[in-house]
Amino acid sequence: MVYCIVPLKLVYRTSDLSEATLIVAYLKSYGIDAQTFDEQSNNLSPGGNIFAPIRIVVADYDLEQALKYIKMYQEKTPQA
Repeated sequence: MVYCIVPLKLVYRTSDLSEATLIVAYLKSYGIDAQTFDEQSNNLSPGGNIFAPIRIVVADYDLEQALKYIKMYQEKTPQA
């Protein structure tokens, strides 16, 4: 069996679980395999935790595309 280790790059950070879920789904809709980290520690406090934000990561080779799509997402989404 051959394993391939792919470096992951941070593309976004948020304390809002809903926002993280939407961004991951948005990236996946464009074929980018995005994943979240620190979801569990963020859920420990109601309303999220600014000291333990949820991190969204992608493979190193998807970094530029992911950043482009996140920018597009932010331009389409009204800010609170």
